[in-house]
Amino acid sequence: MTFGAKADGVTDDSEALQRAIASHDEVFLPHGKYLIARTVTLGPKTSLFGEAYSVLMAASSNPSFTRNVSGPAEPTPMLTMPVGANVQLVDLTLMSDGEVPGCL
Repeated sequence: MTFGAKADGVTDDSEALQRAIASHDEVFLPHGKYLIARTVTLGPKTSLFGEAYSVLMAASSNPSFTRNVSGPAEPTPMLTMPVGANVQLVDLTLMSDGEVPGCL
């Protein structure tokens, strides 16, 4: 991925990942931890391919990811896609760096 992602688990890679998805249907994510601090929207035919189980990690620093601590009402997702999309997530691990109810 050449869109500026650091994959260090600290730097917010949301925008870099969104740019890659907007430019390509197939996106390869080299091994690392991609911190996602805002919802990333997948395209209708997006395929994300990880390397040795690359990690997409929801950032608990995003208030919209953590606002549902007392209940599951309208959780904010880490990833979203259009209705009717045909999306593939291959060799990826989804996790968070803290409590993010309903995000994953």
